Amino acid sequence: MKVHYRHRRNGFGDTGRSSTGSTGRTVARIVAVLVLLLVVYWLGKGLLALMGFGGGGQDRTATVMAEDGSTVEVSYEGKPFQTAESNSKLQPGDVAKTGSMSNASLTFFDGTWARLDQQTQVSISKSAFGSQSQLQLQVPEGTLWVSTPDQKAFSGAIVRQIVTPALTFELPPKTQALVSGTNLIVYAAGGDGVKVTGKGIDDITIGEGQQLQLPATGAQGDLTQYRSALTLAALRNAFAIESQEQASTMLDGGVSGSGTLTGALNENLLTISSPLDHDNVTSNTIRVTGKVSPRILHVRVNGKELQISQEDGSFSDDIMMPDGEKTFDLHFVALGSTDKILAEKILTVQHGNASSAETASGFPVPEITSPAKAGQTFKTTDTQVVIRGTTSADTASIMVNDYKLQLYTVGNTTWSYLASMSLNNLVAGSNTFDVVAFDKDGNKSAKATITIVQGEAGGVVSGTAESAGSSSSTVKPKNNEPLTPGVLSVTGPTAGTEHNETGTGFLLEGTTSAATDSIWINDYKLQLYKSGKKIWNYIASADFNNLKKGTNVYHIVARNKDGEVLDKFDYTVTYEPAQ
Repeated sequence: MKVHYRHRRNGFGDTGRSSTGSTGRTVARIVAVLVLLLVVYWLGKGLLALMGFGGGGQDRTATVMAEDGSTVEVSYEGKPFQTAESNSKLQPGDVAKTGSMSNASLTFFDGTWARLDQQTQVSISKSAFGSQSQLQLQVPEGTLWVSTPDQKAFSGAIVRQIVTPALTFELPPKTQALVSGTNLIVYAAGGDGVKVTGKGIDDITIGEGQQLQLPATGAQGDLTQYRSALTLAALRNAFAIESQEQASTMLDGGVSGSGTLTGALNENLLTISSPLDHDNVTSNTIRVTGKVSPRILHVRVNGKELQISQEDGSFSDDIMMPDGEKTFDLHFVALGSTDKILAEKILTVQHGNASSAETASGFPVPEITSPAKAGQTFKTTDTQVVIRGTTSADTASIMVNDYKLQLYTVGNTTWSYLASMSLNNLVAGSNTFDVVAFDKDGNKSAKATITIVQGEAGGVVSGTAESAGSSSSTVKPKNNEPLTPGVLSVTGPTAGTEHNETGTGFLLEGTTSAATDSIWINDYKLQLYKSGKKIWNYIASADFNNLKKGTNVYHIVARNKDGEVLDKFDYTVTYEPAQ
């Protein structure tokens, strides 16, 4: 009888050997692989984040800069506002704001540049660089200029937004825009334009050369009814012009040469329609007419401010010829924002038969009745004085100094003129006012003169205007050695002492000290320079005969109120006009 031995099976297999160790090792391997994958993932994610890729990206700072003479306040992480230092850094969650007399700018990681108007607040909601970069600004109050760079300047994907209490604006590359609570002016924009969204309204896109202006009562219905082409007021917006000029130096290839505002700024800055150079004028007044670009905010002829039409930029006025002059120069200057001279023209007119016409006409002299009579002097401490008088019923127009009375109408026998320190036609000291009447043929009367001395009490003083004298005399320029050498400098078109020019002209500009009362260039006193101002400018142009082919030396002198030389400086320009 055979005995068969049977191996006992256990619950884990046929061999009787436990598999617990093998299974545990398998699980351990799986766990190790998962842990390794997680480590690699987090290390990779961290590395990508450091490189600017991945999910929400890395927060980036913005640089805040207050403009000259301005201050900007900042709040860090909700803390009380404090005055910021130049080039301070702001993080997401920080706030910047300007006061009633200040401007500031913000520069962001992608090259976006924003400028805050007065009394504007900007909060940085998002400023993150990554695979999908984000920039979002909250503007609860005020007005913000924003310029975004070209696509080539920041090639990554990015969403740029400005959020106001009413609307959200999404900005494409190459944007130049002015943004406030319910208004948007788009001077330039890439693609279709700026996308506008808001609660309870349909999305709309405002393209280049368009503006959106919602009513104060709020938007109703389709937003397209509030969209329009840029108005002249938008093109002449001083804050926009200043900002565009600054932005063109801040952005790399993002704004120059494109956009409606840029195009408008490049139009003819100053066009004179009449008179023409070397015209022969037979009357005693010269009618000047012309037109300026939207960039021009002021135009003056021989120091007289001309009114510019807000509709088309045209101007028209009468200028009185000086007595006894056979030729007369009309010096036009056109000024932009910050009173910088952007264009200048000088015309010469001939005085034809005006003198003989005046002598033959015998047209009655107008009378001055108040505050004193013609030939008398009136002393007052008032800051404004109304000069009144009478004239012939045949009078067609009346001029006081070089100003034509705008409210006088043909046939009136009375006239009045306001002299005021706020209007800059009355200054402290002695002021002489010559009053002349003209008939319909342009013949003028002899002048009636009154002198007003502001700053002294006394009322009417007997005597003539000529005997009244003046509280200030003309200071004769001196040629002493510089008292404060080194205060005078040239900053443009090329800083230093030399420049090469190939165009039709250039703007010579520079700095000086606050003690400067006048600036002279080649013995010409800059007429628009204001005493104490630390910057000055001068237009050199072949058209003005102050720029000629070859070497041009501009001898620049700064003098104080006593006519003494503070500093002098020679600037050499080699001019080779392009063929």
